[in-house]
Amino acid sequence: MAKNTYEDIFKEIWSKRLNKIFLFVFLAVLSFLLILIFRGPAKLPVVETIRPDQIKIQKGEKIVIVSEDGSVEYMTPDGVYYDKWDSTRVSIFFKEIRDLAKNNLGKLPPKDGVEGYWITLYLDGKLVKVFVEGTDETIDEVFQELDELVEDSQEEVSLTEIFSGATPTPPPTPTHAAPLFPTPTPILSGFIGGKNVEEDCKLWLEQGLGGTVISNTVCIPNLSPTTTP
Repeated sequence: MAKNTYEDIFKEIWSKRLNKIFLFVFLAVLSFLLILIFRGPAKLPVVETIRPDQIKIQKGEKIVIVSEDGSVEYMTPDGVYYDKWDSTRVSIFFKEIRDLAKNNLGKLPPKDGVEGYWITLYLDGKLVKVFVEGTDETIDEVFQELDELVEDSQEEVSLTEIFSGATPTPPPTPTHAAPLFPTPTPILSGFIGGKNVEEDCKLWLEQGLGGTVISNTVCIPNLSPTTTP
């Protein structure tokens, strides 16, 4: 009877110990699951890197990165564009976006098809990424303004291409009046002159030759001989 009593007591103790182990494991797993459920992926792992003085906002395929020095980088599927803000606007923008991000830290990630913005920034020294569902007036204004900047830049490029591709019209070639006297025809070999210049001109023209100059005298058909200076 004593042996059976000891065995029963041992079994009872071991059974209670196993129950405690299983209970501990169950509570640990349950606690871990509850932490994941209630905490949620409010702070998603951030793979992209920005500086602590920058805020990144993504809307669809468009991304805006604003720096505290006022420089703005706007990335679109068509290219990258840049802008510059004054210090007052930058200060207001950073305050509003940080407040907006803090108010959305505890929210679950969006479902497929939900519209909104992904905001990446530093909060309390840590890089976080949160989703803001719906629309925000400040962010919409920034994207609209930058869309207009892109349109203006594309129009300027188009005009530049049009003018650079045009073929310039060459200036008209200046026309010069024909000289009063034709180029003198050289005296042919074998020409026999007269007694004076006038007779020489007469003989030259009678042979049907063109105008010429003989002894500084211009001989032209149907014109009297003229002495050139």
